[in-house]
Amino acid sequence: MADEGGFQLVPRRKQRKRGNTKKSKIEETVKNAGSDNDLEDCNIDRIITQIETFRDEIKESDFFLSLKDLFIPTKSEEIKDNNSESSERESLKDKEKPNPLLPHFDDIICYGVGCIRTCPNAKYQFALLLLLKMFLMIPNEQCCVYEPLFNEHDKNIVKHFECSIISHNEEAKRAVTRPTLFFMPHCSKLLYNNVLWANWGPALKHVVIVGNGFSSYQQRLPSRQLNSEVMYIAKILPHLQEVNIPNTFYLKDIFNDSSIHFFHEHVLSKIEKDFWNLRPEPAYDVNDPEIVTIAKQR
Repeated sequence: MADEGGFQLVPRRKQRKRGNTKKSKIEETVKNAGSDNDLEDCNIDRIITQIETFRDEIKESDFFLSLKDLFIPTKSEEIKDNNSESSERESLKDKEKPNPLLPHFDDIICYGVGCIRTCPNAKYQFALLLLLKMFLMIPNEQCCVYEPLFNEHDKNIVKHFECSIISHNEEAKRAVTRPTLFFMPHCSKLLYNNVLWANWGPALKHVVIVGNGFSSYQQRLPSRQLNSEVMYIAKILPHLQEVNIPNTFYLKDIFNDSSIHFFHEHVLSKIEKDFWNLRPEPAYDVNDPEIVTIAKQR
């Protein structure tokens, strides 16, 4: 734990190292997404049934029960946030909801869930997205999904479950003005960095990110590399709350190494204004295997 009001980390258990499947998957399939063979060989009904089965598995699991608890604010956080006027307004909104302890989110933005039609892990992760949408009471049109590997079948599956498709590659550079959950399981660190850049400043109070634990990058990468490749992750680390998601699901390589990242208003408000001033837009090599840029899709 760092200084007061700063970085808080719930210790994680060591997991076996995960192969970089996301990179190889992007390299092998991004150019072929939506090919005629894919469109002919896909059984939509079977995939929908699989996702429904996976959703039920997760819903009844200890993993999901623990995950829901992590979204409920502690009394200490409620007291701190209630010191601000905006938090007071949010508190009034919460009282109108069926469960006043649930956090208030207006939107869920899902990036990088993977190829639903072919990847079992992607099906499970999409099933978890559906459960969070229901748990957090997000309207259908405000649960939005983008994955560069999607073809028309993937998009139709997403629409079947009443989620919206993001029409173009935002490169995760979406600025938000209301409470938003970014659901980004096992994404590239570059995408997390882009979300931070797009909301750099007090607007980060609207952002919560579910994805790879940011602290793991700090542990694995030399500080020079961390600062040069993902400057915004490196800078915000002392000022966020990272809560490890216990990997208790029976399939250990689907939700492993995952955390929820909170950017509390009472912490952000204490940061010097100069901290936010340097804000160059992240730019990456078009051939970088970690990210599918707009240029790569042309």
